[in-house]
Amino acid sequence: MKSIPEIEVDLDAPANERWIRPCKKIAGKVQDLTQSVLDLCAEFLPPFLQPLLYKRTAFASLAADPVIRMFLGPLFQECRGLSKATGIPAQLLAVSNCAYDVSQYVAGCYPSACSSAVFHDSADRPVMLRFMDWCVPEDIARYTTVVHYHTGGELAYSSLGFAGFLGVVTAVGPAWAVALNQAPSAHVKKSIFGHPACYAMRMACD
Repeated sequence: MKSIPEIEVDLDAPANERWIRPCKKIAGKVQDLTQSVLDLCAEFLPPFLQPLLYKRTAFASLAADPVIRMFLGPLFQECRGLSKATGIPAQLLAVSNCAYDVSQYVAGCYPSACSSAVFHDSADRPVMLRFMDWCVPEDIARYTTVVHYHTGGELAYSSLGFAGFLGVVTAVGPAWAVALNQAPSAHVKKSIFGHPACYAMRMACD
């Protein structure tokens, strides 16, 4: 059984630099997962817009609009650093990181039944169980990555996520734990404003 890669991210470093060094070691996984997610995103676009996810110059020209960068905020800055580590355009990395939210725009698009539980074991240590019923893409488990976030020279928290995924779905800190379970599409606010759900949870953890 292959070991799950672990990377260290310094939250005190500038947003556009903190992912460069750690993600060089998992660049191949980031490239493969990003392409798989973009292929899925293309399914939600009209045919005439789908090439934007593959023709890098065309999409880069569109996403260079400062208004779009303003909407993405710090997420786009982190994508710039991730781009330097992987060679993938920052704009495409940003789209890939919004895949969870994109899936919510189509009711029943990728139904899931994620669940989690927290309890103390026999030694009174906190234990967190997580069942992720994600299928975007179906082999997403092979891209599992552990990210250790540091601040002030100390470990702030650790997150179990995916290669190139800048948000948080499961995280554990020194005295807390959090898991994001998919909300029913009917109850998700449809808006292009605000941070993607998983990245918003990352900001809360930070």
